[in-house]
Amino acid sequence: MEAKVMEACGVALIDEDEQLTGKSGVFIKKYEHGAPFICGISNLEEALKRIAEGAAMLRNMHGGSGSNTFTGHYQTIQDEIKALAAKTDDERKEYATKNNVPLGLVNQVVQLKRLPVPFFADADIVLPVDVAMAMDIGYDGVIVSAGAFTVANPERRMRSLVMAAIHYKNPRRIAAISEDCTSKD
Repeated sequence: MEAKVMEACGVALIDEDEQLTGKSGVFIKKYEHGAPFICGISNLEEALKRIAEGAAMLRNMHGGSGSNTFTGHYQTIQDEIKALAAKTDDERKEYATKNNVPLGLVNQVVQLKRLPVPFFADADIVLPVDVAMAMDIGYDGVIVSAGAFTVANPERRMRSLVMAAIHYKNPRRIAAISEDCTSKD
């Protein structure tokens, strides 16, 4: 019901709270809604289940802050994708059946060597270097912490985070962006 009310209010995106739904084991049937869903995940099995339910985007699971959280989740999922790719066709079919996910989705992940939907880092990100690190390891984007809006100059901080996402492959540029960001906030 909550998702239906949110849609009626015209929200652009619904973040399914894994801490509430995960305890009950009941997740929203996302295909029944018009608004896209973003869901938290910490491993490949959860990712495949949320995508099969209709998640348009994924984010790493809440549960900590800083780069250790988002780097660990990303590495776990990449390792699981590599292990899945090493399986035979019969073993992948068994994996799909055991985890109640479509075999076509399993094969798509193996072929792409990544998740087939955008995957965002979400771990109290407030610094340009964290944005650059998340982008560099392979995330499609970041979810910025509300803490980034509590600094002295939140507009400057937001610009620096965007610039870090654009220039993440340039360490000198990230250093300059970071220095500008922290010296004037």
